[in-house]
Amino acid sequence: MDKFKAALVLAGVGDALGYRNFSRQDNALGAKIQQELKEIGGLENLVLSPDKWPVSDNTLMHMATAEAVITDYWCLEDLYRELVKRYVDAVDKLSGRRPDPATIEGCRELKPDNYLLAWHTPFNEKGSGFGASTKAMCLGMRYWKPERLESLIEVSIECGRMTHNHPTGNICRRIFSMKFPQLLFHF
Repeated sequence: MDKFKAALVLAGVGDALGYRNFSRQDNALGAKIQQELKEIGGLENLVLSPDKWPVSDNTLMHMATAEAVITDYWCLEDLYRELVKRYVDAVDKLSGRRPDPATIEGCRELKPDNYLLAWHTPFNEKGSGFGASTKAMCLGMRYWKPERLESLIEVSIECGRMTHNHPTGNICRRIFSMKFPQLLFHF
């Protein structure tokens, strides 16, 4: 459990460092980030505060996903309804950030009050962003056993499709989710 918690915390810290209060969204070079970190005194002198180093919308959505998959659900449809509620709530927390437009548009299509159609969103022709894949790490951690591979694939596709219903996002999500269980053993 400690490794899972550490992975989530480190993902959030890495996101905050890479996001740098909007200034690096979609334009972060590792060498440049490391140089800037060195210029401000290195990690030992870094104080991460929410106002100067906020996490991006991707981390908020990833946290919502992680919180949903640890709930006590009876079937995957119940999990999907829980994800819908948490995603809609997460969007409310995005004020002051520059969220991925696909995330906002996708969450607008979610229906938390509709039991049957809660997570069924229309295909998005103009889909963009990588927000679907950024929610996948905790899914790989939840469904890591080989006998859970089918659930891993299904949940990763449905989870990503809720907010990023475009073919490129679905392909990236599936590949990442299938590869992550093997990476987890090297942590």
